[in-house]
Amino acid sequence: MISDLRAAGATVVPDEEISQPFFSVEGKIIKINNENVQVFEYASIEAAGADAAEVSPDGSSVGTTMVSWMSAPHFYKSGRLIVLYVGTDETVTGVLGEVLGKQFAGRMVIVSPLVSILEPADGATVPAGNVRVSIQVSGFELVSKLGQPNTVGEGHVHYYLDAKPPVTPGQPAVTAAGTYAASAERSHTWQNVAPGSHTLAAQLVNNDHTPLATPVVAQVTINVEALAPVTSPTLRILTPAGGTTLPAGPVAVTIVVGNFSPVSKLGQPNAAGEGHVHYYLDAEPPVTPGQPAVTAPGTYAASAERSHTWQNVTPGSHTLAAQLVNNDHTPLEPPVVAEVTINVAIPTGQSITINLNAQYTAFDKGTISVPAGANVTIVFNNQEIIPHSFSLYQDSTATSPIFVGETIVGPRTVSYQFIAPSTPGTYFFRCDVHPTFMTGSLIVTADGDSDVPDDGDGY
Repeated sequence: MISDLRAAGATVVPDEEISQPFFSVEGKIIKINNENVQVFEYASIEAAGADAAEVSPDGSSVGTTMVSWMSAPHFYKSGRLIVLYVGTDETVTGVLGEVLGKQFAGRMVIVSPLVSILEPADGATVPAGNVRVSIQVSGFELVSKLGQPNTVGEGHVHYYLDAKPPVTPGQPAVTAAGTYAASAERSHTWQNVAPGSHTLAAQLVNNDHTPLATPVVAQVTINVEALAPVTSPTLRILTPAGGTTLPAGPVAVTIVVGNFSPVSKLGQPNAAGEGHVHYYLDAEPPVTPGQPAVTAPGTYAASAERSHTWQNVTPGSHTLAAQLVNNDHTPLEPPVVAEVTINVAIPTGQSITINLNAQYTAFDKGTISVPAGANVTIVFNNQEIIPHSFSLYQDSTATSPIFVGETIVGPRTVSYQFIAPSTPGTYFFRCDVHPTFMTGSLIVTADGDSDVPDDGDGY
């Protein structure tokens, strides 16, 4: 359920346990958009149905128990779950209704349809080419019934590019060909968007393409920037990030290469635009023209691969470097070098392995807790065909990295390893590709306990 709520655009954080005298099982609180929601999981659908049957239609009593609610109660049932929300936040009732269906008891609410653009942000600058628009919808069901008779509360989305969304009642909300797209999905990608200022909009419409009685529109303006042509070879160390603390032992270095083809032609005649990579450990890359860029044995490795693993790296500060070289091992002119400095430490805490999934452009965990100094392994499963990553920072400004993970395109699983900060507190993690809404908190505890939310328990 948590994954479905996050996929619908809600912020979800598991919280403490709770009990209600009128339900036969213990429950848990989850915070949805900072509102407390109570979740009760039963052993069977029949057991959940038996307790649900005791709730009066208006929620004022459960069995023989009369309840004086502090605010409006809303009861939802799905399979073995009964969910109770006491409050009036329409975004919460809207997302609960979208994921769980209509409430079966409680005070009825009329949720106004809402749409907002999650990505790109208003005022963002993005590269020319394909531009993906992601939206959040509440109080309205998106269905693939384009052109069919209208039904209150359902319909689809019209996406617009540089076109004002039409809102005339009873008239199809369509614009010129190539400026709008009708879809029942929460995202749409505009192809080959040219450099310049562009307006992106989304409107909720009826099945027959007409606007809702009260038009529901969201809009952002972005700047699309042409990428400057780059012809010179480029090199960047992707992982580990500079300043990272890693456990002693094997250390893998991954690189990103541009405008240069690493090939397995070591020692062969040179050819423009091709060659290989020299990796260095605690050695300054030689850059003398015409001279092989090699250092002492054990401090460098020649490879045509975009990664290299140094074995048995001892505790202490270490410099990792990489250089693009010609087939005959000599430096390019001008030299192309990248380097980072890392700290290698002996883990003094316990080893923690955490499974973290990326799906529907969301993490399946909003909070991860680990002991201070723990040797942490994040088993990151990107279940989508778009790029995602995991990176850890001191705080939400994301200006002080603790660990920066490799960006991967799914479906793919990768393991990230780092040592948790030694200072207890709350740290910030995110996907660097989607930094505004794929975020979470890493809580470092002092007592050696960890509390990793488990989505395998039915939530």
